[in-house]
Amino acid sequence: MAELPDRLQPPQLRASDQNRERVAEVLRPEFPDGTWFVDLSPLTDPTLVGPTIALTLGVREAPGQDSIEAAKAFLRERRALLLLD
Repeated sequence: MAELPDRLQPPQLRASDQNRERVAEVLRPEFPDGTWFVDLSPLTDPTLVGPTIALTLGVREAPGQDSIEAAKAFLRERRALLLLD
């Protein structure tokens, strides 16, 4: 994976708001279990970060588990990319 940053440099592409979907597309082969983009920019309450990530992943909290723990459990055994912006 050390070579991945090289794939994100010109002329191929650089990460920015305009091409974040392209970043996921370029990196998708490296992450066979999925890629997700979580847009955090509209959030004004930091307590909504975890629930927003969990919602994007489509996971629900188990009893006694918060949304961040649910997201971690979902991703733990996966080779996946979670892009946060």
